Order: sequence, then structure tokens, then C-alpha cells
Amino acid sequence: MLRLLFQSFSGVFIGGCFKIMDNPNSDLILGFAILFQLIAVVGLASNWSRKLTISESKA
Repeated sequence: MLRLLFQSFSGVFIGGCFKIMDNPNSDLILGFAILFQLIAVVGLASNWSRKLTISESKA
């Protein structure tokens, strides 16, 4: 998930450059980059929520 998050940042950068150059596909690239960022954040949050803390594992 971290790899997906880091790769989506490059997608945002490329989409931003295309948006500056007025490329018609820039909205699509930026949309997918935002979607990938949301998927990565939700995946990381769900992965961390399943792990027990030290105090929970002792109980």
C-alpha cells in the first residue's frame, strides 16, 4: 500500500504537468491518481486497525 501511495504522488505530478500544458487527458490522470491515493490510505488504515497494541495483547 505504501508503494501505491508513493506511485500515486508521481501520477499527481505528471497529471499536474499535463494540466499546465493543457492536455485533455490531464483530468483523467489526476482522477486516477486521487483514486489510488484514497485506496492506499484506506488499505493502510485497515491494515493498522487489525494489529493489536501492546496493552491489548496482554489482556
